[in-house]
Amino acid sequence: MLPQAQVGFVGNWQINIARDDQTPTQIVVLTRSKLRIRMPVPAPIQLDDDNGVRFHPIGRPLLLVAGAQIARSNPDRSQRSFRPFVYEWVSGMQPSVRVVAPEALPALSLRDDGAVVDTVANDGRYSGMYPALQSPGDYTLRLEVPTELTAPVHIYKDYIVRVAALPTLTLTLPPGATLLPIHAEFASLVDLPLRADFAISKVSFPAAWIVRPDGVLDPLKLVAEGENRYRFLYTPAFAGSYRASIVAEIEGRGAMGTIRYVDYVEAAFAVPAEVPAIAVAAAFSSTLTYNGRGELTVPLAIDSRSAQEEQLELLVENMPGSQVIPNSLLVAANERLQRSIAIRLPPGAYPPTGTLTLVVNTPEQRVLLQGGRVEVPFSNRRSCWCCCRWPACSAVVLAACCITAAHAVGRCAHCCLSRADGGIDDYHVYPGEHAGRAHGLCRFNRWLSSLSGAAKPRTADNPERGDRCRPDGLKRPLVSQQLSGALGSALRPQPTGGSDT
Repeated sequence: MLPQAQVGFVGNWQINIARDDQTPTQIVVLTRSKLRIRMPVPAPIQLDDDNGVRFHPIGRPLLLVAGAQIARSNPDRSQRSFRPFVYEWVSGMQPSVRVVAPEALPALSLRDDGAVVDTVANDGRYSGMYPALQSPGDYTLRLEVPTELTAPVHIYKDYIVRVAALPTLTLTLPPGATLLPIHAEFASLVDLPLRADFAISKVSFPAAWIVRPDGVLDPLKLVAEGENRYRFLYTPAFAGSYRASIVAEIEGRGAMGTIRYVDYVEAAFAVPAEVPAIAVAAAFSSTLTYNGRGELTVPLAIDSRSAQEEQLELLVENMPGSQVIPNSLLVAANERLQRSIAIRLPPGAYPPTGTLTLVVNTPEQRVLLQGGRVEVPFSNRRSCWCCCRWPACSAVVLAACCITAAHAVGRCAHCCLSRADGGIDDYHVYPGEHAGRAHGLCRFNRWLSSLSGAAKPRTADNPERGDRCRPDGLKRPLVSQQLSGALGSALRPQPTGGSDT
């Protein structure tokens, strides 16, 4: 036992008792130790009140920091008149803490070796993590120094810890935190969610660290990032298992008045020696068009640098009811390929234009994904709903086909006509009602001027084109009046020429 922890029991004692009867007598000897027991964590309500009640969140592991101090003569002669003594923490002990009420629980030995939850070795402050207390109420903790003894002589102090519902920390590591690359910095968030019955006035972080695979503790610096949200950065230096630990001291006011308490949160992550990687990228550069069933075909470029077969899982973000077909892909070892998947939009919700996000994941986050989110711009306008590919084909055929397409889809149809000079003219038809039938109400004046000839190329002298849909098409010539006879024959299969919808 340390000399400063000894009590005056050493030596031979002789006690004389004079009594008239032979009744056994119990002798109690009281003495004082030079040690002054202290428990900074759990935190007392008042900073210097070591005897006060301490609060702790229900269901949270109980971080303990305790020890003993001994008085020394103040080495600063100028302060001795008003502060004759200073207190120093005593190292070299092995304090023990146990719950003794409302029921006895196993003891926990505290450590001062700079490992696990002890941040500084041999500083006289001993640390440990007691199992979570799951029920609200008052618990009596007994701190015994210099160690737990079975002899009748003990040096201990009891503390009251009140377990209650209090705001607690959450620690969020990056997605795939079980597989982070070496020498790559990552960010993590620490949040303290608000409660309606407790107003937080102050939050500080007396300790925050990461335990490396070699057992060394790397300190962390937390920076505020909004109300009750904090952020830290860390760069793993080598492979192995890591654990991030955050200690917060919280002050606030609730039903129990103004209190101060300590909360602790931790999370683990791993850094393998080599992280297999798969790169996923869009294999398209323009807006994709969905068909009449609301299906998009999305080509993807996939480059696997994994030494084994990997599985990719696909889903659409922020579009409930959408489907990805197939929703998983198997990629062979070190395979480079282009694969197309289909995205089916939610039934009855076909916006004319938009952008969706295709999210690519890997089961158990075993693979580092590069480009795991692909933005897919889409539109409901096909490159050509109806196409006449031969210059000799009559414009009437194209007109009939385009009107039929517009009526079928219930919106503007985009039609293409090959020109005699090899170019392509495009036209849009807006479906409207006339005499009980759907007809195009757009600018067909170019077609009407020459029903049997090839379309005229657009020039500076010929700016008119039928390439804009006009809901107010009633102001334009109606196709039905001049094509009524031609449409019937045009809708029938043609022996020459070619058209498809």
